[in-house]
Amino acid sequence: MNNANINGSGSISGGTYNNANINGSGSISGGTYNSVTINGSGRVNGDLVCDAMTINGSGSIRGGLRTDGSFTINGSGRVEGSITGNGSVSINGSGKVEGSVHCHSFRSSGSASIGGDCEGEDMEVNGGGHIRGLLNGEKVRI
Repeated sequence: MNNANINGSGSISGGTYNNANINGSGSISGGTYNSVTINGSGRVNGDLVCDAMTINGSGSIRGGLRTDGSFTINGSGRVEGSITGNGSVSINGSGKVEGSVHCHSFRSSGSASIGGDCEGEDMEVNGGGHIRGLLNGEKVRI
């Protein structure tokens, strides 16, 4: 399987890819990937299923995210749906999730806004945080 790579600016729609990498400015269609990395400014149009996603800069998902690996924001990120899975969510900067977050571990250092519930085994919030629903975890540190 090939990788979807954008270096500079552009967009990639449809297809089956192993990994997706945006270096610069670009957008990809939602779907199933092994990993998705945004270095710069990027957008995913549609629901996303992946083992790992990293945003270094500014990124958004116009849909939900399912990951059993990791979702990391270093900069600013937005998810217009919910985040589900058995992986980890880490926000280092500013993150907004319009839906709920259900994961194994959640860590925020900076500013996090969750539109629904936030649930996991290990929850840690350092900095500002706004959760519209319930915060539920086996271990919670605020």
